[in-house]
Amino acid sequence: MSNLSTSHPALDGVDTVIVATPDIQGRLVGRRVPADQFATACTDGVAVSTCVYGWDIGQSADLLATGVLPYTGMQTGMGDFYLFPDLDTLRPAAWLDRTAICLAHAREPDGSDTPPCPRHLLR
Repeated sequence: MSNLSTSHPALDGVDTVIVATPDIQGRLVGRRVPADQFATACTDGVAVSTCVYGWDIGQSADLLATGVLPYTGMQTGMGDFYLFPDLDTLRPAAWLDRTAICLAHAREPDGSDTPPCPRHLLR
């Protein structure tokens, strides 16, 4: 972590990094990572359940139980995908003390792009 923290000014004085990507409604989904584990998150990714792509705007899980969503739902077992931070987007989170935020690329366990991820779809 020391090389990353000393080389990126957004991590100065930071305790937590929010690693996130937008869901299909544009809301950020992801995890908070302790700053001393951020370098590991950059190389290994941060696991997030595929169920985040099945919630509607009210975060209801109704669609997850119906089987109509091919990517996620009870029929898929709702596995994980991984967020890999895009360091070009790393910034202090001005509204939160001692916190930075970093947008991420969503990848499947095999390394391919996560199909419903808006960042992937818009590239």
